[in-house]
Amino acid sequence: MQRRYVFMGLMLAVLVGVFFYLPTEREREVFDELIHGYTITEIAEQLHLSVKTVDTHKKHIYEKLHCSRRSELVTLALRHGLLQ
Repeated sequence: MQRRYVFMGLMLAVLVGVFFYLPTEREREVFDELIHGYTITEIAEQLHLSVKTVDTHKKHIYEKLHCSRRSELVTLALRHGLLQ
């Protein structure tokens, strides 16, 4: 299955009036998998990472985007055309 990644390079996006970016390729990959509904375990298997590493990336993403739940990530992605 081939999908385009939501964030390429260090592309900036505007969400809720705040500039943010996900500086690492892994954070962008994990973000993409999260908004498509994959579990932490599934993401770890797909990206060949440990579950703890994926969970750490998830925590960093939530902090940077000021989200506390996955549903908030999906809402932001939908609202800003990052997910269809």
